[in-house]
Amino acid sequence: MSSLHRLWATALAATMLALVPLAPAGAASVAYVVDGDTIRLSSGTYVRLIGIDTPEVGQCG
Repeated sequence: MSSLHRLWATALAATMLALVPLAPAGAASVAYVVDGDTIRLSSGTYVRLIGIDTPEVGQCG
């Protein structure tokens, strides 16, 4: 890859990362675990954990 292409790729990646919205920071408490990759917060919000591959409720394994 030429240095010009590398420069453009770096600039594009930096721009894309700068535009990614960030989630607001804050504390939360887990009310209970729904299944292997889903939790429910005390606020009532359900959170699905990305990249966790577990059986769903009722599945063997």
